[in-house]
Amino acid sequence: MQQTSLTKDDIENMYTAFKEEIPLFMAFSDNERLRLFLHIMQNGTHGISVKEVSSLSHLSRPAVSHHLKVLKDSGLISARKEGTKIFYSVDRQGHLTKLKENLAILESGFAKMDMETLQENSGKIANLLENLEK
Repeated sequence: MQQTSLTKDDIENMYTAFKEEIPLFMAFSDNERLRLFLHIMQNGTHGISVKEVSSLSHLSRPAVSHHLKVLKDSGLISARKEGTKIFYSVDRQGHLTKLKENLAILESGFAKMDMETLQENSGKIANLLENLEK
């Protein structure tokens, strides 16, 4: 497949896609959070209580609660209350759907990359990215 040059729109779309995934990257940047997420995923749609999650970890209950909050704030898990217990499960309709969309944007952009052209236009790209931050 012959590579084409990235357009301004491609770069803006890739920037936005990466930026939208920062909470996910942060959530998975901690090994213990990743382990907790996988335990939650393993429990399917019924979910798992904080007490059960805590028993699977060497961390204190407050530390587990913190990690669950980070996962929830990132959109990876959702909480459901039953009586006095809260059950966490993977939010399949939440952020995971958006992640697929963003990965498709990134994949499309990477496929268009022509390293020679990117190097020649690195100044223009840097200015574009700088303006996106404002």
